[in-house]
Amino acid sequence: MPSALAAASAPVRAIWIGLRILGAVVTVPIAEELAFRGFLMRRFASDDFDSVPFQSVGWVGILGSSLLLGLMHGRQWWIASLTGIVYALLVRKTGRIGDAVAAHAFTNALLAAMVLMFGQWQLW
Repeated sequence: MPSALAAASAPVRAIWIGLRILGAVVTVPIAEELAFRGFLMRRFASDDFDSVPFQSVGWVGILGSSLLLGLMHGRQWWIASLTGIVYALLVRKTGRIGDAVAAHAFTNALLAAMVLMFGQWQLW
């Protein structure tokens, strides 16, 4: 646990952890999937990205958007990039961005559990 968080009172610590989980499981998946799958993946295919169906996105869009997503995640860039590829393939297969949001939320929930259960704070 980071020293500043460990030094905080128990209620402050609980509120911070709760908000961190809420952000990781709700806000981040929606924002990142809209940005990287909803916009960028299709933008690689056409300037008029709204006209590109998810099912017709090619490998340039899948790999490009996933690599850029990964680069936002620092030292864990390669894991985030691989996960981004999985989310992109899911969107391409189903045609629904909500499936990627749900998968991303589940992934982040598992990461939160790892952080809290095993003290893997560097993952946050």
